[in-house]
Amino acid sequence: MTRTPLTSEHAATATPPSMRAQAMLDGRHADSARRRQRVIAALDRTVAEGAEINVAAIARAAGVDRSFLYRHREWVDALPRLRTADSAESDA
Repeated sequence: MTRTPLTSEHAATATPPSMRAQAMLDGRHADSARRRQRVIAALDRTVAEGAEINVAAIARAAGVDRSFLYRHREWVDALPRLRTADSAESDA
């Protein structure tokens, strides 16, 4: 299989690889930011409702995979504190 060389018409409209790679990175960063916002909102709702607080419940409420939470250890590490704060409020 031989590749045909790009004509000057194709070369003028082709996007350089570095621009495509940057666009892909920008898209991934935007997707991660949207997921983070959904997790924060799910955490806020869960605490406000007094619902079960664990990785699976938060991931399900946020519509993200549990692995996303595990890649962001600060949230997983915060869950025991949120459970403790939630149980302290319900006892008062």
